[in-house]
Amino acid sequence: MNILMILNGPPVTTTRLREFAQLSDFIIAADGGAKTCLEACIKPDLVIGDMDSVEMTNLPHDWKIKPISDQETTDFEKALVEIHPLQPTRLIVTGGLGGRVDHELTNLLIASRLNPEWSVEFHSNNATIYRCLSNLTLSLPVGDTLSLVPWPEAGGVTTTGLAWNLSRQVLSAKQKLGQSNRITNSPVTIMIESGAIYVIHPTHLAQNGNN
Repeated sequence: MNILMILNGPPVTTTRLREFAQLSDFIIAADGGAKTCLEACIKPDLVIGDMDSVEMTNLPHDWKIKPISDQETTDFEKALVEIHPLQPTRLIVTGGLGGRVDHELTNLLIASRLNPEWSVEFHSNNATIYRCLSNLTLSLPVGDTLSLVPWPEAGGVTTTGLAWNLSRQVLSAKQKLGQSNRITNSPVTIMIESGAIYVIHPTHLAQNGNN
């Protein structure tokens, strides 16, 4: 099952959001993400959150809304609890990047501990970030930049399709990072034996010709 989760951060373009919506079996908007849905003419299957970023009276009457006043969890966490029984194979998150840095880092931290069987990806207009816990294959344009960020460490990292491939190396904040590699063959494959990596594809560089 593909699930699209729309958070309250800077949205992707309406065209991309509608493309994600068409790919998804279930759409959930967290709090102010409902405004993004409204502006894109997308009807979510559920709106959830503490509703401090959107007035429920401004939303269509036929939308399903589940307000939760709990302030001990983020709206991202509230939405994740709601979709957990659905066990998505792919979780597409928009509005989770590009806003406040503390929100962005918290979202990535929360995502790092999700079910390892879920494919998790964050999309913004500037970058796409993929969570990698074992194997990841990405069909991306040759020449684009790709960074591998250990979270906080990954062992046995092996890659193909990059200008500077790795072979069972350790990536760690204390030892070696994998920033600003270049795609030479597509698809790119990334395999890790332990730990976690966030694979970052800066789409704004691709749009600007990697300048």
